[in-house]
Amino acid sequence: VELLDLMRELSAEGKTVITVLHDINQACRYADHLAVMQGGRLVTCGAPGDVLTAELVCQVFDVQVQI
Repeated sequence: VELLDLMRELSAEGKTVITVLHDINQACRYADHLAVMQGGRLVTCGAPGDVLTAELVCQVFDVQVQI
């Protein structure tokens, strides 16, 4: 989490930060832009609030959720 906080600080300074996270909660908490991939292909990208939908989670992870 300390590393993610550091990346957030760097981003606030105007620096571009790219990272790969496999934890959806962390990705939504720290990222201002998400790229969701499945099987090596881009499924969608955009702001976490726009990208993370129940339909997307079902499509990518094959689980039913409520968001």
